[in-house]
Amino acid sequence: MKKNGLRLLCFVLIATMLAIYLGKVFSARQMDFLNAEGTTITVRGIYAEPKDTLDVISIGASTSRATLMPLTLWQTFGITSYSLATPYQSAQASYYLLLDALRNQSPKVVILNSSFLFASSNSSAKNEYLRMTMAAMRPSLIKLHMELDFSRTEDDLTLQSLLFPLLHFHGNYLENVHAEDFLLKGYFSQHPLKGTSVYFIRYEGELPGDYLEQAQETVRYNPSELSYVEKMLEVCKEKDIQVLFIAPPKIGWTQQHHDLSAQFCEQNGYLFLDFNEPDVLGQTGFDPATDYDDPGAHANFWGQQKLSTYLANFLRDQYSLVDHRGDAQYSEWNEMVLPD
Repeated sequence: MKKNGLRLLCFVLIATMLAIYLGKVFSARQMDFLNAEGTTITVRGIYAEPKDTLDVISIGASTSRATLMPLTLWQTFGITSYSLATPYQSAQASYYLLLDALRNQSPKVVILNSSFLFASSNSSAKNEYLRMTMAAMRPSLIKLHMELDFSRTEDDLTLQSLLFPLLHFHGNYLENVHAEDFLLKGYFSQHPLKGTSVYFIRYEGELPGDYLEQAQETVRYNPSELSYVEKMLEVCKEKDIQVLFIAPPKIGWTQQHHDLSAQFCEQNGYLFLDFNEPDVLGQTGFDPATDYDDPGAHANFWGQQKLSTYLANFLRDQYSLVDHRGDAQYSEWNEMVLPD
């Protein structure tokens, strides 16, 4: 009887491990980070960073990714950073990604996108990116709580499909899965650009508006998103991590968005850097005519470098961050280069 029980337990464990492994094989994955978002390698890459070596972690959606080039921060002032931004990332997702990152890192500063205070995307792509993000995360109680949370708040995200991605992604086999995918190539490596993606694309069309225009509709805080922002702030406070709110340069970010963000940060004692303000954007050298890869939302490679240089100066001036360029512990950063 005891042997049968042991055999059953072994079978269940092996079957579970196989299901998790196959779920990673068949899950939709984004490993490219040049002219592509690289969601999977972004989420996976932070696990490969040596413990407690990151000064700054940036959390948010793709506009956050387009604002931070970690290697620019390193080359400018020896600041170590990681971009944990993924497409359509909500404050709800960011909260769990932050908790997960803080298991191995103790950053001095966490950068949050101020759009968290308002936005809640209903795009059909949102949940697919969310599935991709969770499929890339390591098994943990944090991930389990995340899966439970989203299964309650999103109708098409069942707990079974989140726990076992194979149930959702099995259709990938015929079209998208190749022999090398079973090796999970690149799955356990550092991200060459420390989490970010770059786009060598210049949008040459007309932009659909200007910065800080007056809103056509009333702008309000999103209560659901705001609750997760407050949770992130509480976690950072408990761990003595400083928080910087940023607003990437984006057509459609109105004066009302700016005012409410500034008000929130002032009331709660956080710095707010809005790249949409004319004097700030002017100091970056960002050119809206050449530095976007789309109609006014995401900076391309050249714009990303300009914004990151300004951000590096801001971080150096406002926070006590150590220059690690002469420290042998961080020598691998010197071996990394920005793509041409």
